Order: sequence, then structure tokens, then C-alpha cells
Amino acid sequence: MEISTTSKTRDEEQKSLLSMDWHLFPLEDLTKRLGCYDIKGYVDLQNAKNSFGLPNDEAERRLERDGKNMLTGQKEPSPVIQYLKKFLDPLIMVLNICGVVSFVIYGLDPTQYVNLYLAVGVVIVVLVSVTLGYIQEGRSRAVMAHFMKLMSAKCTVIREGREIIIETANLVRGDVVFLRVGDAVPADVRLLFVNEIKLENSVLTGESVPVACQDTCPDDKTPLFEASNVAWSSTNVVEGEALGIVFACGNDSRIGSISALTDKTGRVESTLQKEIKRFVYIVASFALAQSILFT
Repeated sequence: MEISTTSKTRDEEQKSLLSMDWHLFPLEDLTKRLGCYDIKGYVDLQNAKNSFGLPNDEAERRLERDGKNMLTGQKEPSPVIQYLKKFLDPLIMVLNICGVVSFVIYGLDPTQYVNLYLAVGVVIVVLVSVTLGYIQEGRSRAVMAHFMKLMSAKCTVIREGREIIIETANLVRGDVVFLRVGDAVPADVRLLFVNEIKLENSVLTGESVPVACQDTCPDDKTPLFEASNVAWSSTNVVEGEALGIVFACGNDSRIGSISALTDKTGRVESTLQKEIKRFVYIVASFALAQSILFT
């Protein structure tokens, strides 16, 4: 039974994919869930090169349905527009008004230097607040861009019984993929056959020590993210080779979920931003009171 993608939102689908026990499914159940069970000779564990893989038309249909195997993130406007949009924050707009009023009052009565000091202080607070917010989101975008660069450009798959090299962006769920020394894993892959393969998972775990993988199902208490029969997207093959089936691509992969979390985190206020915002409220209240008193 193939996973439906029409009745779920992107977040729901991603959670569904990553919550399934892909590492525990027997081959028959695995192929059923990926909609490949009825494909004759789909995978041959006795001789991997005899596997049929996905038919080309089925791969094209899945690519059309699920989209490219890449981390897309959110479309961002130009840096200038992103910076200027920060000035549209309601609190910043109130501060801008208070600053303008303070300048106007000082212009009407140049002897009242307190209005000039207040106006300059408001301008400084606005610029600092806007700039820090922009930098915070910029860091998030930089992390997202780094994740995108980790994706390999090409990968080796079996389609219609032939071993071919394709653009990694055209890889789809259910593809039978080869992993060899020097390859970056192109998607989240359930390993079905391994030959002394070791993966370097530092992009996910921070540990540079290669991890040996296996093709047997682990204990049913082992969580998916700790399974040794799964190769995660953007990790690197440092030894051996393997054959596996893709079960998650692009934004639906584990690296995609981390990337999405990073993207959302960039839009959450940091502790420093919260403190600055609290200070801005105080300045805004004081500036507004001053404006009212001297008008």
C-alpha cells in the first residue's frame, strides 16, 4: 500500500515518514509501503545487479507527485528587502513615530535638548533591534544553505534493470540505489545488502568516527534514528558498498527535518532579542510620554 500524499500537509507527511519503523519492516512490507510490491523483479538480494528497480514511467510519476529530491526551504526576498521589512514591526513603527515627534518638538524649541537626546536614542535603539533581528535570521539562512550544499549532485540507481547515473534531484521514494566509497548518501535509505560499508555521520551527530552498517533488522526496541540498517541523506560512505531502497527524499528526509527546524528556529526570538524588545518597550513608553507632555 502506497503512502498517500494528497490528504496530508507537508508537516504531517514528514512526521508520518519519520515516525514509521522503516528499519524494522521485512522486505515484503517495505516494498508494499513504498508501492513497489507489484513490480516484477523489483529487487534481487542474491544478485543486486539483477534487480529491476522502478520503471522509468513510474519514477517520472513519483517525481511529478512528490517533487525534486532537494531541500527547498522558504523563498526569501533580497537581503535589502529582508532588512527593510524589519522596520514594519508594530513596535518599531511606534518607536519611529516617537523619534520623528521628538525631532519635530526639538525643531520647534531647540532649547529643549532632552527631545534631541531622546530622538537620537530612539534611532539607535531601532537600528540595533532591527540589525540584531536581521543577523539572527541570516544565521538561520546560512545553515540552510550549508545543508543544501551537502546534497550530492549525482547518484547511481537501478531502473528497468539497468544501472544508471542520475541527477540526485531526480531520485524518488522507492528507487533502488547503490552506495559506494566516496558517495554522499543521496536520500534516506533502508539498506538491504551491505559489503563492509561504513558511514561518516558527522553532519547529523557531530561524530567523525565511521559507523559500520548492516542489512539485518535490529531489535524492535531500537529507534529509527539509531538503526544500523539505515543510511541517512548527506552522510558519507568511507568504506565498502551497499544496496538500498529510498524511503524519504528532500524535505521529508531526516536532514530535511533538521533543516526545517533550523529555519523555524531562525524565526523564534532569542533571549537577547526578547531583552532588547523589553528595553524597546520601555524606551517607546518614555518617548511617547515625552511627546505627549511637550506637545
